[in-house]
Amino acid sequence: MHTVPVRHALDVVTGLARSYLFEDVDRDDLAPLAAKATIRRLVRGEFVWRLGEVADEICVLNLGTVLAKGPTNELTARPEVIAAYLGEGMPA
Repeated sequence: MHTVPVRHALDVVTGLARSYLFEDVDRDDLAPLAAKATIRRLVRGEFVWRLGEVADEICVLNLGTVLAKGPTNELTARPEVIAAYLGEGMPA
């Protein structure tokens, strides 16, 4: 996989704004995210990730609010994350 820095943040802002994930987000609010972006060029048959792979880091949302973010192995053990997804008193 070949990763290159993005030279034109405005192009990235435009791309993000066109995504359904960010369709209601103001372009000015997308600029900090775009500034940290990189472009990954993949060859045919190469995968960014595979179904079932554990992410290095995650962002946990609960009812549209960020509940926690950080390393997956730490967050999946946090009681508030477990409660949000499995219910109060449920074991991990």
